[in-house]
This record gives sequence, C-alpha cells and structure tokens, in this order.
Amino acid sequence: MLLGELLGTDELGLRPLVLPSGAERRTIVEVYTTDLPDPGRYLSGGELVLTGLVWWSTDSAEAFVDALVTAGATALGAGEAALGGVPAELTDVCRRRGLPLFAVPASVSFAEISRRVVAGDRPSRPMGRRLLAVLAGRAGLNRLLDVAAAELGEPCSVVSPVGGVVAGSSPPDQAALVRAFLSAPRLPASVTVDGKRLRLLSADDPDRHRTVSWFVVCPAEPTDPDATALAEELAGLVALERARVDAGRRAERRLADQVLRALTAGGDATAELLPALRVAGIAPGTPVTVLVSSGELSAPVLEEVLRTAVPDPVIGSRAGETLAVVPSRPVPSRPAAAGP
Repeated sequence: MLLGELLGTDELGLRPLVLPSGAERRTIVEVYTTDLPDPGRYLSGGELVLTGLVWWSTDSAEAFVDALVTAGATALGAGEAALGGVPAELTDVCRRRGLPLFAVPASVSFAEISRRVVAGDRPSRPMGRRLLAVLAGRAGLNRLLDVAAAELGEPCSVVSPVGGVVAGSSPPDQAALVRAFLSAPRLPASVTVDGKRLRLLSADDPDRHRTVSWFVVCPAEPTDPDATALAEELAGLVALERARVDAGRRAERRLADQVLRALTAGGDATAELLPALRVAGIAPGTPVTVLVSSGELSAPVLEEVLRTAVPDPVIGSRAGETLAVVPSRPVPSRPAAAGP
C-alpha cells in the first residue's frame, strides 16, 4: 500500500504534519508499533512506524527520528491520545530529517491502521482475500501466481526487463513484452503476442525507473470486471512483495559493505575479508569475481541481473561505483584433441 492511499482514507482521519515532496508514493511494507526510545534495531526498511509517544521527551526526539531514518522507515504515525496532540518539537525534527509524519486521532486504533495496510484497502472479494492470505503466509510469488492463474484460467508471470522471469511461467516472446512494457505511454497496457491478448501491469514502486521495475503479465479480459480487478489486486500484491525484497536487500547491503570495505582496503585485509565472506555465505577458499559498474542506473541494473543469475551476490557501492562479489564459475576445459 502507498502512504498516500492510507492518508487518503477519509474514515481514519489521519492528519499529515510532515509530507515531503513525493512521500505519498512511498510504499508501506509492514506496520511496526513501538514505544521504545530507539527502535532502529527492529526495523529493516519500509515500515510504517506507529507510536503512542509514551517514550516522549524533548531530548529524545532526535534520537528516535534518526533511528527511523537510518533504518529506512517509510513514515511515522504518532497517536494523539497520550499527550493530547503531537508535540511541535517532533514535527520540527521530522521536517528536518525528511521523515513523513502524521497524527493519529485518539478515536482510531493502531490495529485498524494495520488492518487497512495489510488489506491494501481492497474490496474483500473471496479471491482477493485468498491472494492476500497466500502472500501473508509467505508462500512466495510462484504460489501467488498459481492461485491467480487458476482463477483467470491462464498462466500469469512476473517479469523484470533486465532480469527475465522473476516468478511464474515463461510468457510467449518475452522480448516483445519487455519492449511493450518499456514503451507503453501508460500502464496497465494490453498487447497481442503470438495471437494472444495479454495485459501488462506495473508491479513496483512508481518512482522506480521502469528499466528495473517488475511487471505482471496475465490474460487480458477487458470485458470482465472481476478478472480486471483480480489482475490489479495481483499486481498490487506483487508490488508489496517487491517492497519486502527491497527491505531485505537494504539489510544485505550493510553486510556487503563489510566485504567491499575489506576488498578495497589495500594491504593485507585477510583478517577482515574472510569472516565477512563467510557471513555472506561465500566459503573461504572459494574463487570470487569482482564486477565493477558505474553510471546512474548501474547499481539497480547490476543488482537486478545478478539476483536472477547468481545465488546471494554481495552488492554495494564504493566511490561512485557499484561493486558485486560473486562466486566464480570454473571455465570448462576443452577436451583434448583426438590423436590420428
């Protein structure tokens, strides 16, 4: 669910206090309720943090907000019940740090906000609830697509323009679908490939460059409102799963920094490198290849390609360049030429 969608839910009466430009397009991955003065260690990124302000003191505001910003939280919702409102000092700190902040009326429970986010405020159709249950159970994208395909009567897939098929069946003429997705003036879009009418729906953060966005391919049924609604629900749930993946990657990058720092330190960095590689899942003694790329889209493109080709690559940035450490694959030796 996008932050703007939650704030636009009239019956909740949430009141934005700090809303930086573009913040309404931020994705809410999960909801985390806390009154700890420093909740950063429990956040992995993308969370909507809800707090009753029990921890509040003027001196603790900066530390609390800094912990959320460092962890990559999407926004902060502050309950008005405990203090009769949201302190102006907290609003000032959030504004300086660029953290979206909204007030939660005393009449609205945090549980209701969590329910709205999890449900995406979608109509509670039986199939929509079933799709949501699959995703909430962390059964994975392939199971989610199987359930959707059973309802739509044909296979569905999730595709990355640079990484190929992320989940589901391989669609017909994937290259043509990628071209159609990248060139479409607006989404969703309908295309005909190999005589079959297909629907392409964006399944990603609207601020992400389309080159590295995921999109859903499903059968096009423009005259069937239920099928159209189901496809849109599917795309929304895939976008939520992508946001969860991104949150996990942010945590992985902290580990990647250890490896890359050791690789680029110069001198004898073995003492630091070997433990870092071991934690990253690369056994000591395993030959590795270091890939270096630069440019505006180098990091997301390299990451997207490697995620579908290499298990658990270590990716990070150093001095404006993107570096990736991957286990090397042995080059197969050529068979010896047969003798006369």
